[in-house]
Amino acid sequence: MSFDPAAFARVAAQITTPKTKPGEEHIRTACGRAYYAAFLTARERLIAKGHPLPSDGTVHGKVLTILTGAEDRDVRALGHELQNFKGFRHDADYVLAGPYRSGVRFEQWYGALLAKSAHQWIDRFSGLAQSKLPSK
Repeated sequence: MSFDPAAFARVAAQITTPKTKPGEEHIRTACGRAYYAAFLTARERLIAKGHPLPSDGTVHGKVLTILTGAEDRDVRALGHELQNFKGFRHDADYVLAGPYRSGVRFEQWYGALLAKSAHQWIDRFSGLAQSKLPSK
């Protein structure tokens, strides 16, 4: 059985629960896990649809280009949401002091919101009919 990318979203939720008293490092980690949960879900569905995707770091931009350039508006909207997740992950990994893309600080509620949003994104993306996804 292959790895389920949604597990990353579950980890993000676990490390941002108030009872764990997460520090900024936990929130920043959760941002990354939320992005990768959504990104890997999208990448795998696009590969299954026949898209030849690169195996290097350029795959992130390619997945975003495919989704945000789709004819179907639901797919485009999900692509833009994934783009936002990527920006939040970038802030979490590279921007040590604001201003941040999201305009908020790395606090418990923010990490929990991104974890929940990633779960919802995966549910919506997984629920799309294969025919709505762009062809290669």
